Amino acid sequence: MAKASNYAEHGIRFHAEAPNYILPSSICSLYNLASNTSSLTLQRFRLALPTIALIAVSHKVPSDQRIDHFLNRTSTNSARHRLRLHTSYTTTSLIYNETPTHLRHILPGALSSHTSYPLIQMSRSNTKHRLNNFDFTIMLKRKLVLPLYHPASAPVCKCGTTHDIYGHHHFRCTRISKKFVHDYINTQALQPVLQQVLRTAGITDNSSPVQTEVPHHIQQQPLLRPFDIEYQPNHALGDSNLPPSHFAICGADITIDHCPDPPSTSALEDISLYTANAERCLQTAEKRKFTTMGNSTVTGNTMTREDVLHTLSTNAKLLQIWAICPYGGMGPMLRRFLFGDDPIRPLSFTPNKPHAAKMYLESLQSSAPHGILPLANASWSSSRPAHQKFYGHSYTAPTPRIHFLQQFGLACTKAFAIHLRRPTRTQQAPQASSGTARAPPGLSSPFSTDPRV
Repeated sequence: MAKASNYAEHGIRFHAEAPNYILPSSICSLYNLASNTSSLTLQRFRLALPTIALIAVSHKVPSDQRIDHFLNRTSTNSARHRLRLHTSYTTTSLIYNETPTHLRHILPGALSSHTSYPLIQMSRSNTKHRLNNFDFTIMLKRKLVLPLYHPASAPVCKCGTTHDIYGHHHFRCTRISKKFVHDYINTQALQPVLQQVLRTAGITDNSSPVQTEVPHHIQQQPLLRPFDIEYQPNHALGDSNLPPSHFAICGADITIDHCPDPPSTSALEDISLYTANAERCLQTAEKRKFTTMGNSTVTGNTMTREDVLHTLSTNAKLLQIWAICPYGGMGPMLRRFLFGDDPIRPLSFTPNKPHAAKMYLESLQSSAPHGILPLANASWSSSRPAHQKFYGHSYTAPTPRIHFLQQFGLACTKAFAIHLRRPTRTQQAPQASSGTARAPPGLSSPFSTDPRV
């Protein structure tokens, strides 16, 4: 409406050097409230204009000038972007306010957009995108932060602890292996989709595959596999403005973390504090992986984590730690690799971990591949054939970024649902009850009566 009113008042510019084309007065009068007083659309627009202009115009413009700036100078894309950000912040604030205090600390992960794609947006014509009813129910409940079990009949873990009704214990208990979740996300999402996206971004060429768990990186321990996923970067890094990479191998060690603990400060009202709390939890997982050595990949290992990191650094091999929370939230290192986001507070290491500190700092350098999804988007938009509207034959993902997030979210959704369902298949079925737990609109109880859920 703002653009139409602008055209009616000032005319339409077809060329930078040509004068504006003035529309006929009969058309212009339709967009003038003084001459078209009966128009309900114009009345509503003028009524909402002060509020819209206050949001859609840059804060650098004085408040008393924003209406004129919105009508005559603000571009449609800029206004739409600011309105979208404002709407997103308002919606997020409403969700935090309506969520019980003891559950707010999990919202940064639960609100991850990529885990919404498999539930509401991905094309079901592709059979790989489909979820069975049990997995869909589990993940929809988790997305809505609803209980999975009735409090009176929650299953007992093999460690002797009764599961919490939201399923968080499944990811925290050391007696419950998360290897299936780890391997599924690695092989079904990261490996195949990263191979596409890295090639689109120009970071790898067509002859350089993305591989998983390759041995022989450490001469002293040839069976040791420090990388869950790895690739050989093109030293020119495509057509990007990133400096050339000096790494022979880049890769990551993936870790599935547990939910963050509630913040220590009581009655937190600032959303950013919950976000920072969730990020600190994922950074703790990153640091733990940087400083401790697992024993599942090699028997009789005598090397320390520092020895491994020193060997990798000497051979120009970059190891990153990609942490993922039980709701699909990404750790800072993974977010920097994908989106180019810097951590709120970088990790720090004790003086007795010099190689861990060095490897971490190398991953933050500009020569380390980062921001690959914006880079792939830019490359795709400039080189895609005119007839190809969607990336990766997805039918619903017009960009590499959306395609990656859809596939990553799908793999997380399936892996988490199966992980939650496996330990409870032989347990007593949850029963419906009129307990105090909140139910979604239209349902009398938040608890399922299906024995396999």
